[in-house]
Amino acid sequence: MRFLDLQLTEIEIKNLLSYKDAKFTMLKNFNVLIGKNNAGKSNLFKLLRIIQQNLQNSILKSDILFNKNPELQGQISLTFRFSDEYQRNLFLDLHSRNKFLDILRTTIKLPGLDENEIIDYLIDNKFYHSAKITLLYLSSFPDILILQEFHLIHKDEKLQCIYQIKQEEGIISIYLINQPIRDSDKLITMEEYIEYGKIERVAQEYPKIPLSNFFRSNLLGNIYLASILPKIRDFFGESLSIIPDNRFFPKNQEISNADIENLKEDGSNFARFVFKQENNQKTWMLQLNTELKGYIPNLQSISQKFRSNQTELYYQEKGLYLNIEKDNMGAGILHVAFLFSFLK
Repeated sequence: MRFLDLQLTEIEIKNLLSYKDAKFTMLKNFNVLIGKNNAGKSNLFKLLRIIQQNLQNSILKSDILFNKNPELQGQISLTFRFSDEYQRNLFLDLHSRNKFLDILRTTIKLPGLDENEIIDYLIDNKFYHSAKITLLYLSSFPDILILQEFHLIHKDEKLQCIYQIKQEEGIISIYLINQPIRDSDKLITMEEYIEYGKIERVAQEYPKIPLSNFFRSNLLGNIYLASILPKIRDFFGESLSIIPDNRFFPKNQEISNADIENLKEDGSNFARFVFKQENNQKTWMLQLNTELKGYIPNLQSISQKFRSNQTELYYQEKGLYLNIEKDNMGAGILHVAFLFSFLK
């Protein structure tokens, strides 16, 4: 299993689509949403897709505010937990930008520690373990999402504001944390350090550009933004897959060039993908069936046959001596098999 550098652990939504005020907490690598029709399940994925598209330079569609009320301000906050490995790389990157670790060594009470020991101390004591971003949608800026706030999260879930915007006199002003080098000989604790400094307005106004361009900009010379925001952009571009609910599975498919094809999110090449995997990895189908049996107790096996340069999927049930063609399988079986294949 590939472990992600960032794990999305919490989502808060206000005044967007069908959400007046909603919060999804304790998210894991795999999550299941259960609810009545029109409860808003699909809208959560729609909002994640909107963020993903705006981070890919796509212009937003309007009318995403709650009840289509232009007087409201829409917000979505995302909290990301850092892996230990990413934290180490983050501290080294911050150090390469402004001698971050040297500043800590001379500022806080860490006598005699080298760089690796300081990093171990920060990780073990849960400093800089997560980041939280808040995105803003305004009817006056209908084409883009705006980065409203950026916080780092420390031990005891203490929030440290690094960046925020304020709407002032018809413009959007940017405020950044300023932590000047301390000239005092008195050492402080790490808890005092993250409280040190203040948020100050910078000369630059917020640019009216998609998130993709803002995340690629020089990020106002702030080392935290410059290090972490590109990683969040990569999360949406490389690690977050949103599988559409309108998947379809053609009955049979040609097997030519199947060996160079990845599984599509809409399921349209599922049979071709199974053919590719079974031919390239002899134990793949056996592993898939073993996993499926934990969710479909009556499953004997899912298998494939191919003839005339085409492949077809079949399902066999325990006690039933008949192969059921894919077109006659229950839709639930195909969706579960597809999701397991996609995750594998």
